[in-house]
Amino acid sequence: MPRTLTLNPDVLNNLFTSERLNSYTAVFAPRDEFELVGAYLWNSRVCGALHPILGAAEITLRNSIDGAVSSGPLGRFWWSSSKLQWKSRGQGLIPYPVAKLRENFSKASSQVIREKKERYQIRGHIKPTHHEIISKTDFSTWEFALDGEFMGRGLLWNLYLSSVFSGDWGGRRPSVLLTHARNLVNAVRHFRNRVSHHEPVWKGAGIANPEDATRHLARKLLQVVQLIELIEPVQVQILRKNGLLGEAERACSASELRRYQLMTRERTITSRRGLALVMKQCESSNASFYVRRSVSSSRFLLTPVT
Repeated sequence: MPRTLTLNPDVLNNLFTSERLNSYTAVFAPRDEFELVGAYLWNSRVCGALHPILGAAEITLRNSIDGAVSSGPLGRFWWSSSKLQWKSRGQGLIPYPVAKLRENFSKASSQVIREKKERYQIRGHIKPTHHEIISKTDFSTWEFALDGEFMGRGLLWNLYLSSVFSGDWGGRRPSVLLTHARNLVNAVRHFRNRVSHHEPVWKGAGIANPEDATRHLARKLLQVVQLIELIEPVQVQILRKNGLLGEAERACSASELRRYQLMTRERTITSRRGLALVMKQCESSNASFYVRRSVSSSRFLLTPVT
């Protein structure tokens, strides 16, 4: 966003509520409206870069749990009330995580039916397939599935924990690993919700300046990666090799924030040696640079694929 633009008050009013404006100004201390809008646009950039990583975490978790359990004795509709067992079954009220798990699958099934009737104008009975139901489940479904109620002799996690989580357990006992995995899923799910709604994803306890904001994002991204690694380490390698993980790391960085705030200088490249030096800097710092061949030439964005 070049500084040659004129930002009238209506532009800022359309972007920010007063509450959001206050949160951005308090943390990023912009010197002018360009740095303020730049911080806002950087947040959108971060959300876009994080989306495929968060999607990979959710899908990897979902498919790993369902793939392991549905291939066993419980079969493809393993969550049905006649099949699903839990530790305190028969002792009174259904525990909250168990009730929510069953409720989520019921909602997913109803959503499949509703959407198919609307899309194909079907009036009669529709029986959703296993795949259709799984694809419509909320992320919270898999957090509820990781509850300790399903850990015990003959229950889900005594049977399938090592199949679902094939990564390094770090020496944790099964019950500790289950709690660790559930905590990771909880953190990733809440972060995913902020990203999906394009809320200020850099916000958190004790965030007082840009450095705090970027460190917070780095910690959150690490949690997402740790969850994927715990389930299937190869998936992290795929994300890395295809540049998606490097893109997310770069988006969350202080250098990318400064770029969106128009606080980085352009580099004029007049030789192959100069280009090679800038490319090396891009690679080593995982940062994007604006470059020109001359003062009057077009501007290019040089970005590494890491």
